[in-house]
Amino acid sequence: MKPPERQAWRKTHPIAFTTVAVAVGSCFAAVTGWWTIEDHWQTKAEATEHAHKDEARAAWTQYGFADVRAQFLSDHVFECTTKRAIAPKLNPLDVATCTRYEDEYKRAKDAADQLKKAALDSGRDGK
Repeated sequence: MKPPERQAWRKTHPIAFTTVAVAVGSCFAAVTGWWTIEDHWQTKAEATEHAHKDEARAAWTQYGFADVRAQFLSDHVFECTTKRAIAPKLNPLDVATCTRYEDEYKRAKDAADQLKKAALDSGRDGK
């Protein structure tokens, strides 16, 4: 005995398939119609302006993250400066750690300065 043949859903339930297709099409038409009535569509100039605002906001966000990293490292550099003021001769581990923090701080500060310059060049004030 052979198993029954499988048939596509649209063949076995044509009314349900048609109802679902009409419902999806109606939803699409309703959304596009509402956007047209409410003038939600953007012109090319509006879209370009929106993209520039997004780029400027992204530039300021990148600068913000880099600046926070530089501030974090400056705290560690300050701790190392304090250690050196209290004990002029540090153990080798503290010397290596402090040197690493100072180098990372210089790199992070340079990166933050470059990102700030790029953000200022974007033409927005970071808001």
